[in-house]
Amino acid sequence: MKYTLHYLLTDSLSRELESGRAEAVIDEEQITIAPRPGQAIAISYRDIESISREDYHIEFSLRPDDKLVLSKLGSQFDSFYRNAVSSRNETILRDLLMYESLRKDGYRGLVEYRCDLTPPVEMANCELRLYETALVLLPDSGELIRIPYSFITLIKEDNYSLLIETESGERLAVSKLGRQHDPFFRDLNSAIEQLDLKAQTLLKELAPGQGPLALRKAALLLRDGRAAKKAELDLISTELWSEIENKLVAAGIKEEYDFLRPYTRQDKVAVGLKRGLMGELTGEYIWFMIPVYNLETTGGKTGGNAIAIEAASSEGGVRATYFFQIVSRNEYQTLKASGELENFADQIMLEINRCMLLINFRREPIYITDAQLVEPRFEKYRYAVNKIPSLQLLRERFIGRIFHRSMEQWSEDVRELLRFNVEAGDDSIKWLKKENI
Repeated sequence: MKYTLHYLLTDSLSRELESGRAEAVIDEEQITIAPRPGQAIAISYRDIESISREDYHIEFSLRPDDKLVLSKLGSQFDSFYRNAVSSRNETILRDLLMYESLRKDGYRGLVEYRCDLTPPVEMANCELRLYETALVLLPDSGELIRIPYSFITLIKEDNYSLLIETESGERLAVSKLGRQHDPFFRDLNSAIEQLDLKAQTLLKELAPGQGPLALRKAALLLRDGRAAKKAELDLISTELWSEIENKLVAAGIKEEYDFLRPYTRQDKVAVGLKRGLMGELTGEYIWFMIPVYNLETTGGKTGGNAIAIEAASSEGGVRATYFFQIVSRNEYQTLKASGELENFADQIMLEINRCMLLINFRREPIYITDAQLVEPRFEKYRYAVNKIPSLQLLRERFIGRIFHRSMEQWSEDVRELLRFNVEAGDDSIKWLKKENI
């Protein structure tokens, strides 16, 4: 797509760097501005912080603080703006870890988006896409939004609008869909229903002794990667947990589970189910989350203040256990003495689970270092780290990961990581196995 236009490039102090007539080309990776005459400028979509339009001018905010203003596009103005926004959105979809199987697209309407933490946003001519596990909103301007189906608590029709609410306080009013209103309403409900049925099917394989009503209730708690605690599942069936525990043996993670379990109250342990859990891998996963803070069982020598996450799949492959802080290292000693650490553990388990869902359970952007983010091979994660608060929280809370070579090696590394976590004073310091330092 080639356009003729006028460009103006300014620095962080709004001083003009250059301007003039140019040809612009929009492709999948970048926008190229070719002045007449002059040296071409290649602008990666990853370097565009935002795109806005006003009075037939299109403004690009560029990293770090430069601006590019395009004008004199004539009848091609709307086409250029739409294509630039669309191409950037496709890159962001990949970089924000949102790519998965697409169920349906092509819906367009007016979306009024409200969230308790941000001002209301009205998105006219917004594209709505239904992916396998989430609804994605792609506005003509502004940032795109991903809403996992498992977060949705309400969908209802109201006077030619669809009202959608989530457990985190997001509220959407979708209108002006025209003939797409009924298909979108039907397809959204169908996508959520399919997730529920998948969870029930997987649960049936894990707990064949349970009846359909018990599986239906449990599937709501375990839909698409959500973790449920033993105490929650015991309210549905006192036998369900033991059946799931038996499957940990077949999954090859029962030893790790048994090693970590004494560090917490049994009813605080949580399990989850997920298909294609860790991004580049596929298959069906069972995973557990254990808060590590019950130091009485080991005389207080091995440390605590951690959430351990372990997963296994039918595909096999290299496994690692991931550890995250419950509270900051400065807060830990005070909260441990007051007995309040358990309440914080409950809260951060919910938050970590939610954050993992929002990044689609990708691992790599959690553990790569800030220094690695500037390397070309990790360029795709820079935008995600800057734009996704959930990923920022996971990176801040991340302590380290432990690979599985043998049970003896793994258990010793766990003890070392837990000791390190309570002795280190700086939250930014991550654990590394000594041989890797």
